[in-house]
Amino acid sequence: MLHYRKIEEPKTDLIILHGLLGMSDNWGVLGKRYAQTYRVHLLDLPNHGQSPHQKNMSFESMAQDIIQYMDSENIKKCLIIGHSLGGKVAITLSFLYPERFHKVIVVDICQRAYQPSMLGLLNLLHSTDLKKFEDRSDIHQYLLEKLEDRELVGFVGKNIERQKDNTFKWKANLDVILENYPKMVLLAFKPYFCTEKILLI
Repeated sequence: MLHYRKIEEPKTDLIILHGLLGMSDNWGVLGKRYAQTYRVHLLDLPNHGQSPHQKNMSFESMAQDIIQYMDSENIKKCLIIGHSLGGKVAITLSFLYPERFHKVIVVDICQRAYQPSMLGLLNLLHSTDLKKFEDRSDIHQYLLEKLEDRELVGFVGKNIERQKDNTFKWKANLDVILENYPKMVLLAFKPYFCTEKILLI
């Protein structure tokens, strides 16, 4: 066998953060595509998906959770993509821990304040007692009658989880999200949050 030298360039880590009421599998298709170039980490934000429910929900606390994850995975520096809510978490990370990120890509949101346009949806989901339903399709039909938007119902329907006792529950911690959402969405970051590392899409 011929003598050889192998040079393997380690992949750059890429962390992707989903939006409000989303979860890691929302980015599954794109994540697989990006994985051809990067080592991809699809995370569930706190109070979303399979991540722990927490009483404290601020951009700073979520940023700290991301840093703790990076430390646990021995990620010294990475790229990060944040969509919507995840985008504001990414902006916060770029300001608090600029040395930990090569580039921050923010999708479908910027640093300005927004009106709480999702408040009606959050209130509807919070008031919907899933334990009253016996079948997932019945929940979808109920939400479709209320929202009249099949795509939106499909999106929020991913938050429905069947429990061991065969009843349903919401994966998202709607109590905490509903309590914190209005003040979070109205938060406007100062202009200096936008550095040369941030790319707004």
